[in-house]
Amino acid sequence: MTDSTISGLPAATTLTGSEPVPIVQGGATVKTTAAAIAGSGGLFRQIDSTATPGGLVGINWEGKNSSTSATGEGGLWPGSTYAFAALTASFTSVNAPTSAPAAAASLFLVSRADGASGDTTPLLTDAVVNTNGGIAFGGNLIARSGAGVTSPTLVGLEIDVAPLAGQTVNSASIGLAINAFNATVPIALQIGPGLGDAPRFTNGIQASNVTGTVLSVGSGGAVAPDSLTNSYLAPALGAYGTDAHILQAGHKTRFYLSTGDYWRLGTGASGSSLTLTCTLGNARFEAPSMAVTATTASSSTTTGALTVAGGLGVAGTIYGNGSGITNLASSALPAATTGALGGVIIGSGLSITTGGTLSVSGGGTVTSVDATGGTTGLTFTGTPITSSGTLTLGGTLAIGSGGTGQTTASAAANALLGGLSTTQGALTYRGASAWTALAPGTAGQVLTSGGSGANPVYADMAFGAAISGRYYSNHAASVNAGNTFATGTLYYVPFAVWRGFTISDIGIALASSTNLVAGSKARLGIYGSATTGPGSLLLDAGETANLSFGTAPSWNGIAISGNYTFPRPGLYWLGVTFNQSAYSVGGGIYGLINTAGTNMSSNMIGSSLNSVFATSSSFVHGCTESFTYGALPATASATPTFGAVTYPQVAVRAA
Repeated sequence: MTDSTISGLPAATTLTGSEPVPIVQGGATVKTTAAAIAGSGGLFRQIDSTATPGGLVGINWEGKNSSTSATGEGGLWPGSTYAFAALTASFTSVNAPTSAPAAAASLFLVSRADGASGDTTPLLTDAVVNTNGGIAFGGNLIARSGAGVTSPTLVGLEIDVAPLAGQTVNSASIGLAINAFNATVPIALQIGPGLGDAPRFTNGIQASNVTGTVLSVGSGGAVAPDSLTNSYLAPALGAYGTDAHILQAGHKTRFYLSTGDYWRLGTGASGSSLTLTCTLGNARFEAPSMAVTATTASSSTTTGALTVAGGLGVAGTIYGNGSGITNLASSALPAATTGALGGVIIGSGLSITTGGTLSVSGGGTVTSVDATGGTTGLTFTGTPITSSGTLTLGGTLAIGSGGTGQTTASAAANALLGGLSTTQGALTYRGASAWTALAPGTAGQVLTSGGSGANPVYADMAFGAAISGRYYSNHAASVNAGNTFATGTLYYVPFAVWRGFTISDIGIALASSTNLVAGSKARLGIYGSATTGPGSLLLDAGETANLSFGTAPSWNGIAISGNYTFPRPGLYWLGVTFNQSAYSVGGGIYGLINTAGTNMSSNMIGSSLNSVFATSSSFVHGCTESFTYGALPATASATPTFGAVTYPQVAVRAA
C-alpha cells in the first residue's frame, strides 16, 4: 500500500458500519469501526430512512437517546411524511426521575432579553409556499396517547405568561396573538374538524379567571371598545358590513339576565334593530320581560324598532314609554299607568280594556279546530275541522291517565293486578295504606286472618299436639288378643291424623308366646288416601325382626330412620303384611274386632246401610288385597276388599 494524502483517496460508497477506522486513543493508535464512531458522539447521525404512506417517516438525520426512533411516527398521516432532521427522546423513571409538576422535554430552548432592542424568542419558524396551491403550516403540534393507555391527559398547546408576583405587565401583553399581514385571511381561529371529522370537542372555548370580557374587540378600527361580539364596520357604507351572530337551523341563542342587567342592541345615531325571520313552525323569540322606558342616562333604552313577522310571546309585561306602543294594524295605544295596562287593541277582533277584560268583537271567527289525546292513549279522528265536522274519540285510556290500556275485562284485570304480582296462587288484599299481594303459602297451609288492623297470612292448621313417646292407633273400641294372621294378604287400617306430627316407630303388639312360630316377621308402611281407599305409598318402614314375646302387650316395632312427619291433617292408611302364619294354633296378635255401635273405624271409611244401623257386629275396620310378601307396592290396589273381618291393630309412636 503506497503512501497517499486523504484528499487523494477514492470516494467511499455507502457505509455499512463495519469498516475499520484508525483512531488515536490514550496516546496510542488503535482501530475501531465506523458504526462505533457514529454511535459514540454527536447529536445527529445520518440514517436516510425511506418514507411509506401511513407508515414510516423518511428521515435524513436523527438524534435519539434510546432505541426508539421517530421513523415509526409516519402513521399519524395517511400520506408520506418526510423530515430532514428528527430528535427523539425516551423518558423513563431512570433518566427523568421527576415528579409533578415538572417536565421532560426532547428539546428545551431558552432566550434571554439581556439588552436586545428587538423581540426575543426561543423559537422562530418560517414556512414558505413557492408553488401554486401549496400548503404551509407555521407549526403543527400533536398530543396523542399510545395503545392500551387509559385516562390520559392530552393538551395540544399550553401558553404560560408568568410575570413575577407583584409585577404589573404592560397593557400590550398578550397570551396568544394571531396576526395577519398584507392580505385578508378568512379565519383567525378554527376549532375542528379533524381527519375524517370523527373526533369532536365537548366544548369550543372555556374561560375561567378572566376579570374582563371573555370576547372583546380592541380599540383599533371604528368599533366600540366594550363590544362583546362585533362584525367589522364598513367605512364606505357607514354601517356594519356583516352579521355578528349567524345561527344555522336547529341552533338557538339564550340570554340569561339577572336583576339590574339588560340586553342591548347597540348605540349610535342610526340605532340597531333585531329582525327575526322564522322559516320553521316552532321558531320563536322568547324573553322573560322586555322593558321599553324613557331615554335617560341610567335606564335601558330602545331607540330603534322591534319588528316581528308573526307573533310576539312575552312571559311577563310589555311596558310602553311616554308615547305608548304603536300597533301597525290599528292605532297608537295609550301609555301604561299604575294599575292599568291601557287599551291594547289587536287588529279588529280582540281587545283588552283598562280594567283587564279580554273581549272578542263580533267580527272574530274560528277557522280551525284540532284535538289530540296527548299521552293518555286516546286518539281523535276527523281533525282538523276547518268548516264543520265531527271529532271521534278512540283508543284506550292508559293506566297513568286513570284507565287500563286494555279492551277486555280479562286483559284489564291482568294489566292492573299484574303490577302487584304475577305469581300463580297469589292473592290481593288491602294493606295498611295500599293494596298489595300475598305470596302463596306452602302446600296444606290455610289462610289465616289476623283481624282488623292486621294482614292475612298463610299458616299451618292448628290442632292439638301429639305427646312424645305415646302410642297412637286407629279408632276402635274393642281389641281381641287372640288372632292369627296368615301370609299372602296386605292389610290396610285407616288412621286419622289431626295435624302433621312426627313419629319415630311403627309396629304391632303380641299378647302371648304360646304357639309362636319361629322366624315370623311383619312388614309395615304408611299410605295416603285415594277415592277408592288407600292411595300411594308414603313410607315403607321395612320389616320387623323376628317376632318375639316378653310381657303382654309385647311391642314388635320398627324404628324409622330419621323419623317420619305426616305432611298435613287427613286420612292415612297403616299397612301390614306377614311372611308366614305367626301362630301355629290359635293366636296371640292384637286385632280389631267387630263390636256393634262402638267401632269408630267405620265412621272414617263408611259401611253399608245395614251395617251402619244394625245391632250385630258387622262394622268394617279396613280393607285388604292379595299380596306376596316383599317390598310394599308403590300404589295400593284400586279395588281393595272391604270386609267385616278382624284386622291387625297397627300403632305409631310419637317422636
